[in-house]
Amino acid sequence: MHFELRNLTFLKVHLLALIAFFITVLLCADLVADVKLPKGLGPVAIKSSYSVVKGASIEVDLMASSKQSGKVYEYTIFEKPKYGRLLTEDNKTIKEGSVLGVGKTIKIKYIADFKNDIKEDVFTFRARLRGGKYSSPSPIKILIIKDPVNFSVNNYIS
Repeated sequence: MHFELRNLTFLKVHLLALIAFFITVLLCADLVADVKLPKGLGPVAIKSSYSVVKGASIEVDLMASSKQSGKVYEYTIFEKPKYGRLLTEDNKTIKEGSVLGVGKTIKIKYIADFKNDIKEDVFTFRARLRGGKYSSPSPIKILIIKDPVNFSVNNYIS
């Protein structure tokens, strides 16, 4: 009789371990993503850098590429710059997350602030095929120059 009670306890422990295993398997199965990736690679937002004089504006080209060439992209600002402003070509303020435009490339304006202590600014953007998957955010680096560089040929000749 004593032997049978030990077997019953042994069976209960194994049964609880088996139930815990199945619960773990079911929980792990729920973690599988249900997102279908598009065929080939998704778009890649192309990072770049620009230079601008403090207080001036510069045109910035946003570009992307993908394995599926010849496609047009939707562009959005993922993170706005800290020390400057972004404007559309028709001088409207750009809001974070809104679609800026559609095309192979688009142009936006960056206006640098007049602050003395800044040397560079960064903002990020994303691109996607219409109705498709977004690219990872890519940075645009803006180097801010304090004063414009004046080159005078007459100064160098004399």
